[in-house]
Amino acid sequence: VSRSPQECYALLCDAGVTVLNQTPSAFRQLIAA
Repeated sequence: VSRSPQECYALLCDAGVTVLNQTPSAFRQLIAA
């Protein structure tokens, strides 16, 4: 999951995450997914 932004995004959606603390570079990859 840590190497796949798409899988990370799917996990966050499935888990109903509303607050996420990430580094700016990791967040850029996530929003591009």
